Amino acid sequence: MKQTLSRLLTEVWALGRPPRGLRILLYHSIGGDLPDGTYRPIPVHCFREQMAMLKAGARVVPLERSSLREANGVAVTFDDGYRDALTMAAPVLAALEIPFTVFVVPAFLTANDSAYLTPEQLRALARVLGCRIGAHGMHHRPLADLPAEEAYAEPKHCREALEAALGQPVTDLAYPHGSASRAVMDAAARAGFTLAVCSRTGVNDAARDPLMLCRTEILARDGARASRHKLRGAWDWHRWRHPDPARR
Repeated sequence: MKQTLSRLLTEVWALGRPPRGLRILLYHSIGGDLPDGTYRPIPVHCFREQMAMLKAGARVVPLERSSLREANGVAVTFDDGYRDALTMAAPVLAALEIPFTVFVVPAFLTANDSAYLTPEQLRALARVLGCRIGAHGMHHRPLADLPAEEAYAEPKHCREALEAALGQPVTDLAYPHGSASRAVMDAAARAGFTLAVCSRTGVNDAARDPLMLCRTEILARDGARASRHKLRGAWDWHRWRHPDPARR
């Protein structure tokens, strides 16, 4: 019954006009080979189709505060710093001239895990035209569950490690596991970030706090229809099921 109601609401929502605002897409792995228990990678050909659809039908913008002020467009982001962001996703995005942001966990860079970028690959990714590197916590720990000083230290040390590796400022943050609250947002600001994203679905208007931006996650199980619906905002009603972390 719940699944039927969910599908009905989504189909009805899809018939309406897409909401105006900055929509930030959230991806993880593209065409990679991840161990069981992690995000199932999206096949490269599906990702290419999604990006071609995006390029043809939307105003694609970089994830920057200026894009939020304009409050009209779509930005592309990736979490965790998987190696396939460089080997699989970046070639597709560069060919279509789509800007994108990759949020990276420094501890994963040196973990000798073939699923993740190495420091050298991170620098190569940062050189891809249109790519922006952001922070995703030093050790990918849920910040809202940590004591106050640790919730501050995790993103701060992450920013410092990435800046040292890249030789450039890192001012964007994705809250690990989407774990966020007002206190975490304040800690992110204190740690030197000016823009941060959570996992709550929806679009962002100019009034949305730039340290708690909503995103729309695209999963491997989403076919072309579901991807189009998500882009149009047909799944935005799901946000009613979860409290806004900006008010926690």
